Amino acid sequence: MAVPVILPKMEMSQENATITEWLTVEGETVRKGQPLLMVETDKVSVEIESPADGILAGIRFGAQETVPVTTVIAQILAPGEELGAVEDPDGQAVSLKTQEFALPADDRVVTPVARRMATELGVDLNAVSGSGPGGRVVKADVEAAASATGPRGLRASPAARRLARAGGIDLAAVPGSGPRGRVQAADVQALLAQSTAESPADELIPFAGMRATIARRMTESYQRAPHIHLRATADVSAVEATRRRLSELGDEKITFTVMLVKVCAWALCHHPRVNATVTDAGMQLCADVNVGVAVSLPEGLIVPVIRQADQRSLSDLARALND
Repeated sequence: MAVPVILPKMEMSQENATITEWLTVEGETVRKGQPLLMVETDKVSVEIESPADGILAGIRFGAQETVPVTTVIAQILAPGEELGAVEDPDGQAVSLKTQEFALPADDRVVTPVARRMATELGVDLNAVSGSGPGGRVVKADVEAAASATGPRGLRASPAARRLARAGGIDLAAVPGSGPRGRVQAADVQALLAQSTAESPADELIPFAGMRATIARRMTESYQRAPHIHLRATADVSAVEATRRRLSELGDEKITFTVMLVKVCAWALCHHPRVNATVTDAGMQLCADVNVGVAVSLPEGLIVPVIRQADQRSLSDLARALND
């Protein structure tokens, strides 16, 4: 008998959750307790495990779809078994398309670590030979397959992939400095720092699940709650020596403010999600790095903006501040 995979209710007031990623594919043999997919609510991100041994079938919702709790999102079938009708939380019966999946001859299993690595590296598990007990696919098998597949098995750390997505970087164009050419976060950051003066359009990253809630509540907190500022003491003797030397060598006087603007611009290049604004639609990543500098005048406080500060030299920044 088909076993339903149900989206659980994880919080008292929870009404739905968003599927962020399927860790398995339809027709794949799974084991009871094996992670099938990742879901996200306003507060948590969790794995949903298989309720039984069998073949995953009848997947009804894809990644980034929001689903009401207690909904049947898939079924676990025995070999040769057909899909049956399911009932949604509102009591409405839904007929699923009848399919049959043959049980693979080797009936292998894949470790969770190997499965996640295969997803990360774009490796087809059906083409991987398992070296573990009973043909079990382990981490080393996926690593070997990724090395053999070339560009299709692009190796990159999760942090590097996040930075590349945020900065609009094609990972295939990033030289990897890690083991076996693995692209590290530092590799992506280096490429971002070498970006040209041409500014791409701003990128909108839609919020999902708890990210939208966090952004909304942090914005409300900033607007309504009092703030506490943290101050720290640091030895800037080396910075002062550098500042004096640069001022003596150039035509412009390099002040601490000039150096702070340069450092802020550098930091925003390396952390693009800090250089963003929050909208109702999501996080708006700014294509340009512009730095505002508060200036006190007898008439009041003004904040002139130095545009594309990341592309300016210290002398250029000094001239802009003096102007």
